[in-house]
Amino acid sequence: MDELASAARGVPLWLWPVAAAVSTVISLIAVTAAFVHLPADYFVADRPPHPLPLAQRLLWNVLGVLLLVVGGVMSLPGVPGQGLLTVLAALLLMDIPGKQRLERRLLARPALRRTIDRLRERWHRPPLLPPFPQP
Repeated sequence: MDELASAARGVPLWLWPVAAAVSTVISLIAVTAAFVHLPADYFVADRPPHPLPLAQRLLWNVLGVLLLVVGGVMSLPGVPGQGLLTVLAALLLMDIPGKQRLERRLLARPALRRTIDRLRERWHRPPLLPPFPQP
């Protein structure tokens, strides 16, 4: 921990807000792309995992983990950005057990659902169909 703190002290002060702005912009682009290209019925039925080559699955999972970390940080108070949207976009990319159940739990939040539907409407996409309730 001391190594991390000493490394952070060597970073110029102006770099922190620049890094925050860059991560916010990258997150917004990734989240927008994920939710705009998502089929409207994505959350309605259980979908089997896509049969992708191992290298491609690994790449999507690494990108998903990175977005998950960024979304977790943006979920903290005082940090700008759409944290829950980024976490949900990260889950869409990742191939983990229990993924669909967790996606549907996040999507059950009315504010998150409204934000996604407004984003899709802005890009002339139909709203997401509501998922089937989980037992």
